[in-house]
Amino acid sequence: MEERRLGPVVGLGTWRTFGGDVATATAVVGAALDVGVRLFDSSPMYGGAEAALGTALGGRREGTTVATKIWAQSVAEGMAQYERQVEWFGRVDIEQIHNLAAWRERAELGIPVIVMRPFGEGALLRRSPPADVLRKLGVETWAQALLKWALSDPRVDVAIPATSKPERAASNAAAGTPPWLGAEERSLVEQLAA
Repeated sequence: MEERRLGPVVGLGTWRTFGGDVATATAVVGAALDVGVRLFDSSPMYGGAEAALGTALGGRREGTTVATKIWAQSVAEGMAQYERQVEWFGRVDIEQIHNLAAWRERAELGIPVIVMRPFGEGALLRRSPPADVLRKLGVETWAQALLKWALSDPRVDVAIPATSKPERAASNAAAGTPPWLGAEERSLVEQLAA
């Protein structure tokens, strides 16, 4: 598999996790940072998640990558969102167009691929296979298997599972290191997820 452009392959998403709850954000972001997660994704659409993430990163911002989004129907509104993001994060490393809102006015091609909602907003986590199947896949949890499935695709640079639980942030991060799943293992995950 080729070298990843973004470096970290498991990030932390903030969709429906901590909103504006700074205490939860601080705990989850701290747990993620402690196990090596360095990419954090947010959006103006996520309520107060951007501001909470900015506070949670605090003095640990150096060495991290913030990927956030513009979710606006006008260039002026998008610029205002960007200015707030720079206030919260100091800089924005990856700016995305959320749900492709007004993308023709600001999108570029040839950019890294980020898999959002790799668990189908939790729907894919409801049926975990037995422990012996997980061991065969080289993972400890079904969430890790799903993340490895996405990250084993050479077109994918990073997956951003969201969680409000520090222990899940740490567990998810473990899926971001090789070995990657081969064709047979990826097919098995597809069958189990169907």
